[in-house]
Amino acid sequence: MTAYRKKNPKEIFESSNEDEEGEPKSKQRKVEIAPTKFEKIKRVESVLSKKPKLGPSVHEEIAKIVNQGSESTVDHRSKEVQELLEKYVRPENCDYLEVPKVNKVLWTSKETDKRLKDSDRNFQRTQGYLVNGMIPLVLLMDKSLKSSTEESEENFELALDSLNMLLYAHTETCLVSGKDY
Repeated sequence: MTAYRKKNPKEIFESSNEDEEGEPKSKQRKVEIAPTKFEKIKRVESVLSKKPKLGPSVHEEIAKIVNQGSESTVDHRSKEVQELLEKYVRPENCDYLEVPKVNKVLWTSKETDKRLKDSDRNFQRTQGYLVNGMIPLVLLMDKSLKSSTEESEENFELALDSLNMLLYAHTETCLVSGKDY
């Protein structure tokens, strides 16, 4: 019998390479390996740690843009912002990749406070940035699908994960705000 490692180092799969007639076998049997004492300590340490799990660093200039962009406020009326919002248009077959309309219940009620309407308008603007940010990502994924290089496969997977998380956020903001398309 031959044992070989899979992705999870805690699991070893055993299989015989051939059956009685010399034909390859595809059956595998999982054998659990108990974690070492050191691995158990590390597991507890990671649970108790207050530090977030971090990935590898990105290029300094990218990190600088992300950090500055996260700290600064956006002038929603600036020429640069408007040009960026107009730069990408929604693909015609992505029906729900649009900014939801205002909350009708809020806006039709005579008792709704002006501050609440302003808050809803600001929330809609935020959703607009979220949706407009997904459009270049969708276009990048479409471009990546048309390429067959290993790098395009990796880029596509990263873009798909990003799109998934952005779609989760978009759906949640629509549900929380009670808005319809």
